[in-house]
Amino acid sequence: MQSSTDAQSKPVLIVGAGPTGLCLALWLNRLGISFRIIDQASGPGTTSRAIICHARTLEMYQSLGIAEDMISHGSKLQNVTIAQQGQIRGSLKFGNIGTGLSPFPFILSLPQDIHERVLLDHLQRAGVTIERNTTLESLKQHDDGVTARVCGPHSDHEDISASYVAGCDGARSTVRKSCGIKFEGGTYEQKFFVSDVNATGHIPTGDVNIFASGRNFCIAIPLPGEKRYRVLGLVPEGVKDGDLKFSDVQPAVEDNTRLGITAVNWFSTYSVHHRVASQFREHNVFLLGDAAHVHSPVGGQGMNTGLGDAANLAWKLASCLKGTTDPKILDTYHQERAAFATELVNSTDRIFTLVQARSFLGTVARSFMLPYVLPIAFKLPWIPTFAFKKNSQIQISYPQSDLSTGNGAGCRLPWVETGESDNYKSLEDSRWVMHVYGEASDEVATLASESYIPLHRYAWSDHVSKAGLVRDSVYLVRPDGYVGYLGTDPGELGDYLKRWTVPEQK
Repeated sequence: MQSSTDAQSKPVLIVGAGPTGLCLALWLNRLGISFRIIDQASGPGTTSRAIICHARTLEMYQSLGIAEDMISHGSKLQNVTIAQQGQIRGSLKFGNIGTGLSPFPFILSLPQDIHERVLLDHLQRAGVTIERNTTLESLKQHDDGVTARVCGPHSDHEDISASYVAGCDGARSTVRKSCGIKFEGGTYEQKFFVSDVNATGHIPTGDVNIFASGRNFCIAIPLPGEKRYRVLGLVPEGVKDGDLKFSDVQPAVEDNTRLGITAVNWFSTYSVHHRVASQFREHNVFLLGDAAHVHSPVGGQGMNTGLGDAANLAWKLASCLKGTTDPKILDTYHQERAAFATELVNSTDRIFTLVQARSFLGTVARSFMLPYVLPIAFKLPWIPTFAFKKNSQIQISYPQSDLSTGNGAGCRLPWVETGESDNYKSLEDSRWVMHVYGEASDEVATLASESYIPLHRYAWSDHVSKAGLVRDSVYLVRPDGYVGYLGTDPGELGDYLKRWTVPEQK
């Protein structure tokens, strides 16, 4: 579907064509919604800080039909080594640590620039054009929409009318500033660097190699090519701030890793922030990704959280634009995603503050806890499973959302294999579905039929029970794979369907 400029088609304007904006565009295209997507850059990103694609993201990509393509461009994270002065002190074995929890029980290593190119490729196949070199200058909201003033590649100005604007334009978001939304939080004191280098010498064979010592901390990740690595870490103590070059951090890197750097292909320094927007929605404008939340890189959560924002918002916008549901559903975007972002920022902040601190505790964490205690703890059978559930984002739930009714509602639908397939096969249509594991009553079957909602019945078994599913209960599953209603009362289910006008057209 081509992007549309027709205000009568009630389009969405997406500002920002990073991973979050591209993902939102794919979802809207899949749901049949017209949109325009603009970006001030001349082309897609060519460097990458984000390198992790988690299971929950791949599950959502499966609904878009692009999960296997993503996996083919990345590699499954098998092993993380932890070393000091080039000597391995311990390792963390990953592999398929989420077996039985997700159809994607692994961590996918996939640099952000490659990730973006895959998303772009699928958008191009769909006939979507990214409007490059186009800058948002201002927004003006009306009762029924938004007028965006943009400047194009030839310094030509245009007023774009849209029903909704999605701000996916990063931490310095013009969309957020135009709405006067606060971006509360702070900046970590320590400076960080990231680089792409060629090197000689021995390096541990992990997919990710952590070098931790009392004074220094850096990570080396093998990249395609001969002896090529992504190296990132703390700017060493004593290095003066300013216009830093790789030569300023090179002695500490070589001492810590025992590598010999032969070429520097790319180098940058940056500060790490921890901030959450005070609101993710301002009338007809929404914030997603880094425009709404930024935090430390602990767990590789940042990009994945933005992609989750896109999946959450897209179907809600689509249902409102099609007139099939109560517009109040849009309020649940802030309810759900802001709560999770705040929790995520707080949890990663505690870990990151300790690892990067120049204090005694920070020294102990880098020189002892990371290289010695963590590898031992990771050998306990429940630790890898706990880590997978936490970092993969499959545990995200929205129990306090207005969209969640019933004990256990708001959670991601538990995944379970069912014969030759699994229960996620039914989610590929990106629409509401009903699941019953066990027996479905005649009243439930009638409600599903009258609402044009597919009803999927699965036989009860010990395998299904172990997945955490409830026997004979109705799971009314949202288009993003989360459970809206969970219970056994047909009357309560009928009220839910009426409240949110869930019945769909054939």
